[in-house]
Amino acid sequence: MRYPSLAFPEEWSGFYDPLGGFLRVEDCVRRHAELAQKHGAKLYTGETMLSWRREGAGVVVETERRRLLATRLVLATGAWAVPELCRLGVAACVVRKVLLWYQGRGVEQYARGAFPCFFIADGEQYFYGFPAEAPWGLKLAEHNVSHDPVDDPLQLDRALTDGDQPCVLDFLARFFPALQPELSKYAVCMYSLTPDKNFVLDVHPECPAVVLG
Repeated sequence: MRYPSLAFPEEWSGFYDPLGGFLRVEDCVRRHAELAQKHGAKLYTGETMLSWRREGAGVVVETERRRLLATRLVLATGAWAVPELCRLGVAACVVRKVLLWYQGRGVEQYARGAFPCFFIADGEQYFYGFPAEAPWGLKLAEHNVSHDPVDDPLQLDRALTDGDQPCVLDFLARFFPALQPELSKYAVCMYSLTPDKNFVLDVHPECPAVVLG
């Protein structure tokens, strides 16, 4: 067996991709910003966009600090895009999701270089994760569409609740038996979901100068 520290039923089958991996999102975003600036972009951070509207052949964006005029606008606003998508007939929703990191005895068997990224479908439950790295260890999360909707992104409950870990700990006990998990870190994020679970990337039907993503 390629990864003896991973336990699953003998009748199961899996797919191994030797080219599979993961991206460090924060580094990617930082690099994108650097490249954009090298090509003349101006970045405005730490301020809230209040509104946008079509004006002539362009678009006006109002923030809490300034008014910006552009010929094209790309809106990639995550959970804040849902009201506009719903208005346009896309029944999107936002749900609360928890990412968990574990250290503990046996974690070295799941370290990067010895263990891959993974996605495991267990009946109606889906889990994904990344190999353990210092200082936080093994990172994983449940991928199921939760029944924990977020009505207001600004009111998201970012505290860890009693219901956030049991299914993950049960998953670890069954599939990662060499690990004695000790929670080292957690993060609460938001999933923006469309009815078919696919991405939205399209021109705004009412304003061709705007792209929704």
